Amino acid sequence: MSDRKTPRPAPSRKDVAAQWQALIAGDVTREAVHAWAASWVEDEAAFHVPPLVFGALQHLHGFDLCRDPYRPGVLWHGSTSEGEWVHSPDEIAGAFARWQDRCNLQDADPQSEDNG
Repeated sequence: MSDRKTPRPAPSRKDVAAQWQALIAGDVTREAVHAWAASWVEDEAAFHVPPLVFGALQHLHGFDLCRDPYRPGVLWHGSTSEGEWVHSPDEIAGAFARWQDRCNLQDADPQSEDNG
């Protein structure tokens, strides 16, 4: 018998898009989206997540990164009360548009290696 817990099923592209769109709209916080994505990004069983979905999860996981204004190069997962956001709202929206473009390209060529 194995001690390892069964990994949660990977979210769908639709699930990821809903989280990303909610973040862009301001309906959820960066911290909440980070927490949602963390269960797959930080899990050693994440290799079961399709590449396009996993890449999107990594983005969502990192959108709460803060920069310490007094110590250049120091980043952490946090909130603006603790530092400055690394990613602007425009960068988050732009990353979503680029991810959607990649999804559309993959859908046009399902045999591509980004199958997800």
